[in-house]
Order: sequence, then C-alpha cells, then structure tokens
Amino acid sequence: MGKSMRIGRTRFEVIGVTEEKGFSSGWMDYDDAIIIPYTTAMKRVFGLDHLERIIARMKDESLLNAAFLE
Repeated sequence: MGKSMRIGRTRFEVIGVTEEKGFSSGWMDYDDAIIIPYTTAMKRVFGLDHLERIIARMKDESLLNAAFLE
C-alpha cells in the first residue's frame, strides 16, 4: 500500500489489498484482479463516457432468475 502502479498511461495509488481468494470456478484468478471505481475506469482508462458492461457474481444461485428483468 502507498505505492503507485500504472494501467496503460494512467497512474494509480494503491490504497488497499484484498484477501487471497484464488481461482473462481471458471477462468478468473481473483488474486490477479485490480479494483478501481467504475467511473474512473470509464473516463481515465477506457476514455468512455458511458458504462459498457457489468460483471456480477451471485451469492446464492437460487437468486439468479430474480436478477434478470423481464
């Protein structure tokens, strides 16, 4: 913490780290993830003025159907 890192040409200050989680049941290693505010990512990293996508994980699979709007 307190160090800086770059994503592309944008510098960020590290303000915290998450607990080790390891691989998900799929393709993602949560220990290699970087978490930044989505508005910062949109503007400073991707140069966008809109939200392009959201990736979410359900705590309980039984809630999956309720997550989709009809």
